[in-house]
Amino acid sequence: PYYPIQFSPPPNDPHGITRDSLRQAVLTILNHIDTSLTLILETLVPPPEDGTPSLNEQWEAMQDLQAFLQLNVESLKPPELRQLSDALYHVHEKASLSATNDRDAKQVAELCRTVIAQVALSTEHRPEAWNVFVKETLSKLSAQLTDGSSRVPIAYAAVLASRGGSKTLQLCLKTM
Repeated sequence: PYYPIQFSPPPNDPHGITRDSLRQAVLTILNHIDTSLTLILETLVPPPEDGTPSLNEQWEAMQDLQAFLQLNVESLKPPELRQLSDALYHVHEKASLSATNDRDAKQVAELCRTVIAQVALSTEHRPEAWNVFVKETLSKLSAQLTDGSSRVPIAYAAVLASRGGSKTLQLCLKTM
């Protein structure tokens, strides 16, 4: 596959091509392709038959997602925001549950929280987008709080409340 980039320069490469420079070039192209979000999210949460991505693959995919969203978050439609929210929750849950023993998982979880907050904040002035990314997600989190598995939902809601903007904070206070 072309993405994620799996490249090691040959020994004595006269062109100076690096994995990072190739990755940046591919990201530049992906910013102009409609299916880019799906491609990045499939790297974060692949189909079961593809197996679980390594923490390094998740870290790089989260970095790519953050770069993609910096240029494209305003153009995301509600179905894409739902897909994004579901993927971020999944990555956050897996990384958070592993973070107590693993520094790399902790870094993935923190970058995931940063992206969650950035998207939530960017949707505050777009009611339909905000309803999908924040309100529906908080409704699901609220339901999880009552079933006893509350550590991850509380952490996710705390990110939204503390870094997602004033409208999001008000909803968190009403919901939780």
